[in-house]
Parts: sequence; structure tokens; C-alpha cells
Amino acid sequence: MRLPESPAFEARGLFKTYVQGKVTVEALSGVDLTVPTGQFLVIAGSSGSGKSTLLHLLGGLDRPDRGKVFVAGTDLAGLTEHERTAIRRRDLGFVFQSFNLVPVLSAYENVEYGLWLDGMARHERRRRVEDALEAVGLADRMRHRPDHLSGGQRQRVALARALVHEPIAVLADEPTASLDSRTGADIVKLLLDLNATRRTTFVFATHDPAIIARSPRVVHLADGRVVDERRSAS
Repeated sequence: MRLPESPAFEARGLFKTYVQGKVTVEALSGVDLTVPTGQFLVIAGSSGSGKSTLLHLLGGLDRPDRGKVFVAGTDLAGLTEHERTAIRRRDLGFVFQSFNLVPVLSAYENVEYGLWLDGMARHERRRRVEDALEAVGLADRMRHRPDHLSGGQRQRVALARALVHEPIAVLADEPTASLDSRTGADIVKLLLDLNATRRTTFVFATHDPAIIARSPRVVHLADGRVVDERRSAS
């Protein structure tokens, strides 16, 4: 995959509000963020800080009230919903806390399903699925269904599914929240290794201290605003 010269993501002056009953909640208030291609970034903050909202806007899962989001140089605001969906399917991978695996499908079939929907040839689907499952350490479990896999293994399947399209970036919302600390640490190590070897951009919304401590770049949100940023010396 040829990586873009433009940043993986650019957010400019993002504002987003939600109405909950009679209360208006300002989820984001003027957030600016640039994520270079190949970066490993954590968006940290407590519940209600706006980190999940920011992740959803970066991934085109929602639209800002004001401001702009660019994915690999493309302004999402100028696209139709069909075009936005195409970018999500082609250029982005998503990993969520709840895994979202199809219980009646094997690990292989869960990872393959999106490629099959896209009409990809069988031999290319096989190459990509086997490569993705091997990358996450599940080459020997690919024929197992989710109910025969541990929580950590199910999250690895979800990660393989996010990687199989060979995306520019993977967006993850609390990917270790359902895992015990040891399994979560294993997933963090895996993600860092994949970032180093594949140069895939990873962006996480999390309050997991294991991910925060090991991330080369951490942006902290509070009340919908960027309040702090840390980068490693390297």
C-alpha cells in the first residue's frame, strides 16, 4: 500500500453538540488536531471529555456542527454519504470495545466478510485474510468461532478485520476496556509492533493507562477541548 504524503487526519476548529432530553451537551469546542501518516496517537480523557466524539468525527461516522475534517487530504464535508462510506471502507479500519463479531462465522470468515461484500476475488481475499490473521498472531485459530476464542483473541480478530483492507489508519475506541490488564498489555504491544512494521496510523480514544504510558504521542481532552499534549523524546 502506498502511504499518502498528506497527514492521515486533520481536524480544524471542530465543534459538536448533542441534545439529551432538555439538556444541550457541548461534546467538542474548537478542537484542532493533525495526525501525520504513520503516527501512533492516543486521545485521552475521562468519560464525557469528548474523545469518542472526536474519534467518530475523524472516521466520518458523524459530522461536526462546525469545522472541517480531512482524511489523507480529502475534505469529508465535500463528499456525499456514499463517498464518505467508500473512504471508511477503503482507507480506514475501526476497532471497538465490544468486538462486533458475527457469532456464527469463524475468525477467518469474520475478517473476510467485508472483502466479500466488496466483490474482491477469492484468491486475493485469502491472501489478505491469512496475512491479517498471521499479523495478529491467530494463524492457528482462524477456523474457530468467536465463542471458542478468549476475549483477547476476539479483539485480535476485530483488529485483523480492521487491517484486512490495508487501510491508511485504524481508529480504536476503548479497545482494551473489556480485557484484563495482562491481555490488554499484550494487545498494546501488538498494536505498537504493527505500527512500527506496517506504518499504519493508529488513533485511540482511551483512558487505559497502559496505552497512554506507551504511546509516543498523547493528546488530553477535557470538556471538549485539548488541554494538554505529550510526545516521547524519540
